[in-house]
Amino acid sequence: MGDTIPPIGRGSGRKDKNRRSSRITDATWDQYKPLLCKLYKSYTLMVVMSFMKQRFGFAPSKRQYGYRFEKWGVRKYLGPDKPGPTRNVAGLDELPSEQIVDEFFGDMSPDLNSPEYGSGLFLDVPCRGNNKGAIAHHAPSNASATSATSEASASYLDEDTDFEDSPSSPGKTTSPISYPWGADDDAKKLVADFCSAMSDDQNAFDIYLSLFDALLKSPASLITAKSMIITSLTRVAQQPKNAKQARDRLSRFRDHAKTHGSDRPFLFSMLDAYMEEQEEVTDESPIHLRVCEIIRTVLGDNTTLGEIPHSYAAIDLVTYHFLSSGLEVYEKAITADDGKPATLSSEDLLYQYVYKQPVAENIRYGDTSPLRGCITWCARQLTLAHKIPHEIASIPCDDSQRQWCDNVQLYCTLWHTMLLNVQNGMPPPWYGPCESALGISPSELLVTVCWMIGADVGRPGSSNDILKRATSVVEAMSQLQEGDLWIKFLKLFTWMNKLVDPGEDDKKFEATILQHTRRYISATLNVELPFPGEPVLDIPDFHYLDGLDPFSTGDSNNPMALGVFGDLGGMEL
Repeated sequence: MGDTIPPIGRGSGRKDKNRRSSRITDATWDQYKPLLCKLYKSYTLMVVMSFMKQRFGFAPSKRQYGYRFEKWGVRKYLGPDKPGPTRNVAGLDELPSEQIVDEFFGDMSPDLNSPEYGSGLFLDVPCRGNNKGAIAHHAPSNASATSATSEASASYLDEDTDFEDSPSSPGKTTSPISYPWGADDDAKKLVADFCSAMSDDQNAFDIYLSLFDALLKSPASLITAKSMIITSLTRVAQQPKNAKQARDRLSRFRDHAKTHGSDRPFLFSMLDAYMEEQEEVTDESPIHLRVCEIIRTVLGDNTTLGEIPHSYAAIDLVTYHFLSSGLEVYEKAITADDGKPATLSSEDLLYQYVYKQPVAENIRYGDTSPLRGCITWCARQLTLAHKIPHEIASIPCDDSQRQWCDNVQLYCTLWHTMLLNVQNGMPPPWYGPCESALGISPSELLVTVCWMIGADVGRPGSSNDILKRATSVVEAMSQLQEGDLWIKFLKLFTWMNKLVDPGEDDKKFEATILQHTRRYISATLNVELPFPGEPVLDIPDFHYLDGLDPFSTGDSNNPMALGVFGDLGGMEL
């Protein structure tokens, strides 16, 4: 596709009220106590919060501030019996002067006041034990001063944490994104996520569109749920008509998000530019210029990445991808304008982004991420006697297409097992927190892990069984140190999300795969897809549904049972 924007194919910044913040230690609070008490005498809590976040990256929730002020003998903000002096009712742009801060710098941590702080040294993330981090940064860190202590892992829902409005590390209990819908829409989302993972963008788009419109109409839907679905929707808007609809929905959602302080300027602007490219634009130069302008908004200079607010408890993977593809466009533009190689290093800037995400702290403290959990789960499942679903096992392929076919068979087998676990009320540990930790669906996490495994699986030898050949590979992968594991994952995630212009043979094989995966998902969840697979002439062997009972109405507690979903066979997606 030449120099087009490296877009994506498979599928919010203030923290919203369904996130947790990392626990802040007593020592950190004591460090800021004199300054906080001084500021709180003259400014509203919102001004204090904004100032502390901008000046120090210190971003507790309102509830955490309230608890600390009360603990220090200061009445809770807006308490009915709080006497207090007349407050400065300044807006958020009228922040305290640096003179107030200077009065207390002597009591602050040396790390904040020393010349070495943010001096641009190449730093490794310090990790516990042998879990040596490979993530680094070259610039002043604006990361939050909060830290997730290991002691908090047993019980961190105390007075100093806020269950409602802050993110937690995925190694701890991360609340799943909540969707205010019933079993029918649960089934739809499972289908949409599967289709998206299998590059079936036509089906994924129509189903995501239906789900998003349902969320807009629901008074119970949260901004986090809408943000997740609109992002998924725009990422599969590959056709001009779909891109136009998706841009319209995104624009309406952004108006709504801005009123809730939940707009994400960088990501949503990049998504809009990506969809603009899909609308059969003949001249891509204006889009490239737009992407460069968006990238400039997050660059301090060509060596320093500015702040991109995160909304997930580990890392915002979709933003990471768009930052990667946007930097690629920006670097090409600089080179073309100057006639010489660009001085910026995209790799260093991406390292800076990762370093500022909570995942860097998770690596430091050895917390278990959904990525680690997924790989460990896959390693366990591949030691069991699972069968490749019959419809998927029957995909015809030649030697040149073997790896592609192997990856699809590996993914569908593990996805089917994941579905069985969910059906039985025992989803894998990484399933629930995946979206709120990484910003992608469990299906997308699993498909990326399967492609990671497939990349290291050798050519078929004595065994043509991908499940057997993958066992030793995933076992070795599960032994990787956390930093190495994330580097491997991020590299493949970015690669998988770039659009390519396949040859004719690949296009034909992709169409064949879609026919099989569409028939598989339709039969497995008993749904009628907007774009169904062509029916087979002979009677199919449905033994690949072993263990699933989508046609049973007897188990009312079975979330995959037809009795709960209703008549999915006639359900319009």
